[in-house]
Amino acid sequence: MIAIHAPYFLSRHAVKLLVRPSWHVKPGMDLWRDILDWLGGYPFEVARPEAVLAFYRERGFTLERMTTVDSRQGCNEFLFQAPAH
Repeated sequence: MIAIHAPYFLSRHAVKLLVRPSWHVKPGMDLWRDILDWLGGYPFEVARPEAVLAFYRERGFTLERMTTVDSRQGCNEFLFQAPAH
């Protein structure tokens, strides 16, 4: 899958650089990580928010903020505070 899709992303990136040399990738993941993420980040595991919360609470983390997508498609977001050592 990567061999098939990577040329598409790399050619898009090259065209953008040729058309607008000042164009640059926004801060965050690099182009290669974006390609892998777009392909689904396989393998991945689905977990309900309750399972994620329980996993981190058992390890001493404190939930600071959580945003869920409810029944829509997308990713839930969690912000945990690490335990003090």
